Amino acid sequence: MPDKFDSGHVVLPVVHPDGLHDIAVPKDTMLDDLHSSLMDSDYHLSIPAPKSPTAEGSIEHSESFRKTAFDAWQMADLGRKSGEAGTYLDAGGKPGKLAWNDSPRGERGSVKITEPTDAMGSIHTHPNDRIDKPSDDDREIAKRVKKTIFVVSRSGLWSVDPIGVVTQVFQGPGWMEKKKKKK
Repeated sequence: MPDKFDSGHVVLPVVHPDGLHDIAVPKDTMLDDLHSSLMDSDYHLSIPAPKSPTAEGSIEHSESFRKTAFDAWQMADLGRKSGEAGTYLDAGGKPGKLAWNDSPRGERGSVKITEPTDAMGSIHTHPNDRIDKPSDDDREIAKRVKKTIFVVSRSGLWSVDPIGVVTQVFQGPGWMEKKKKKK
């Protein structure tokens, strides 16, 4: 039998350091008040991780994101160099300047990305001779900073959301190419 009780609340998924919680919020709650209350309690608004491929209009489909990923992949010599290229994505999704870090073969790769506090996340490459999807370190960093981390590799584009969920967004390198205009 369906539950006919309507509490007048909206249920939202939110990220907390100890996991994803669903909270009930009165429909007339002001967004500023909700945001402030959540932040004061270590919560962060969340949208469940998208499945591959992501929806048209998302940051991964933007021309600037694809260009940044392409430029980083070129800087990494299509993953043949032993190192990582990367940058941050500001609050509006615009990328910062790409950085490069060499790392000797057989050692853990990394790239130091200094980002503004309001950055939405970061993007970096993984070399072909290492793991192609996000590493354990990538997952831990995403959870610690509560931001999305994107990884470009030989197998495509991966994302790690703020609670550490890994999703393959696109397969292969073709997603970085410019979209052909419809005639």
